[in-house]
Amino acid sequence: MNRTSLLEDIIFPDMEEGILAVIEGHSDMFESKFLAPAHVAEHLKDEYGADQGNTDTNGWQWDYWTSYRIHGVQYMLSGSAYFGNLKFFKNEDGKDAW
Repeated sequence: MNRTSLLEDIIFPDMEEGILAVIEGHSDMFESKFLAPAHVAEHLKDEYGADQGNTDTNGWQWDYWTSYRIHGVQYMLSGSAYFGNLKFFKNEDGKDAW
């Protein structure tokens, strides 16, 4: 299986299902170690019309936090570019990067 097939056949469908579960309230968080933040950002904009806030970063491992607003609800995409992990979750505390 090549990289494109792996993304399209396994990783992207898992991302779509995980994000939908968070938005519908069936899951608290979607986590992945195989996606770039750009993949998630594109999906959020294309599928949900998400408004993206600013991105904050820190440190040598480039930790990042990006706020999104979907139908008036705030969500956060955070992770580490160095370690290649990310999390998408509802931003319950209202702290954001707008």
